[in-house]
Amino acid sequence: MSSLMAQGCLPPCALPFISPLSPLHPRCRRRRPRRRDQMTLEPPPPPPQRYRAVVSYDGTRFYGFQLQKGVAHRPTIQGALERVLQRRFGFPSPPVRVTGASRTDAGVHARGQVVHFDAPPSHYARLGDANYAAELEYVLNRLLPDEVRVRALRPAPPPTWCWIRRGDPLRLQRVQRLLPWSATHSATSKQYTYRILLGAVSDPLLGRFAHHERWPLRRYDALFALMRAWQGQHDFGAFAHPAAVQEQQRIASPRGTVRCIHQSTAQVVTEFGVPDVLHLHFHLDGALRHMLRNMVGTLLAVACGRLELEEALACLHGGVAQRERLRQRIRVAPARGLCLDRVHYPDGYPGVHAAEMREAPSRLSVPVKS
Repeated sequence: MSSLMAQGCLPPCALPFISPLSPLHPRCRRRRPRRRDQMTLEPPPPPPQRYRAVVSYDGTRFYGFQLQKGVAHRPTIQGALERVLQRRFGFPSPPVRVTGASRTDAGVHARGQVVHFDAPPSHYARLGDANYAAELEYVLNRLLPDEVRVRALRPAPPPTWCWIRRGDPLRLQRVQRLLPWSATHSATSKQYTYRILLGAVSDPLLGRFAHHERWPLRRYDALFALMRAWQGQHDFGAFAHPAAVQEQQRIASPRGTVRCIHQSTAQVVTEFGVPDVLHLHFHLDGALRHMLRNMVGTLLAVACGRLELEEALACLHGGVAQRERLRQRIRVAPARGLCLDRVHYPDGYPGVHAAEMREAPSRLSVPVKS
């Protein structure tokens, strides 16, 4: 090049031009590590362990089971359980949430309410311990109020494949999904009992858990006939709270206000030495808000003679359209007489564990004097 400049072929100020290398193809460039690469290198986190338990409570001073929006200061069963679990697990983030099988109203009692919750990641190391559930149940009962008790706390079954309905209500599609065990959606049926004191004077010991009916019940034949008519699948919209009907319409539930009562019976028993205690048993697949209390109020009105049996049957067959007519003729039964006895599941929970608890030997050994 210097010889070319000496011969005058190139000006002195000219610089040689060197063509750069051709750029690499985008596919040849080094790509950044993607998220799926990190997932293959790092072990996946263990799935959350779900626990289920049976909760018994006296609902006299509680405002129902579910937390109330805007009035967090009101005591509820869900709030009491979540506060104790937060304290036991060290206030994890996100907080522990409790889900119940039935959203009982304020003042309603329960002997067999079933709940579930997920253990936080900080306690995954102890999930394999066989005594962890028993220790957790013991701690919860020590921290909970005297009106609430937990029993039969066990790990929930693993998730299972289920068919669900998805899409527009007019064009539903069945889709298979892997769903975890749920205290609400896995339940098949529930059992309720309503207690009524028939004596002239109320009993102070049972008055907290039973309704005292001052009017004499003279038409037991009409009461039994109405309970037999309720058995089967019917539209119980006339016995539901207006908010429950609006909720079913908002979520576009396929069954709406239709429920199935498998069995409904009535019997007069002697309970705790008190004679003439009327037990109304209901075994059904689910209940709407205030549905059972309105049904009990209808039974009392028919048995006392304030409502004819034909009118009650017309309200049953009329559905939601007869709700206002029924409301003017009956009184809603008080909540203190209603109790949730048991929730049924396909695997037999909690009956299996209850039988194990009854057959467990006692830890106390009392010497017998010969």
